[in-house]
Amino acid sequence: MGSSQTNADLASKFNVHPTLIHGWKKQLLAGAENVFSAGAKAAAADSEGLQAELYEQIGRLKMELEWLKKKAAALG
Repeated sequence: MGSSQTNADLASKFNVHPTLIHGWKKQLLAGAENVFSAGAKAAAADSEGLQAELYEQIGRLKMELEWLKKKAAALG
């Protein structure tokens, strides 16, 4: 589907009315930013969730390390 094809060419090729193709193109151009920004927002949310999970894990590991240091000091 090259950019040189007209709405009429596309309508004929896909057996739809040219007005329908014009409407789809108008919808795409009006909403394209939302299509791509939704993906970026989802990626940011996933990243925030992963970051929170990693901070929790760091906290647990720090607590375990301190506990092990105290136990090692008590044994030595």
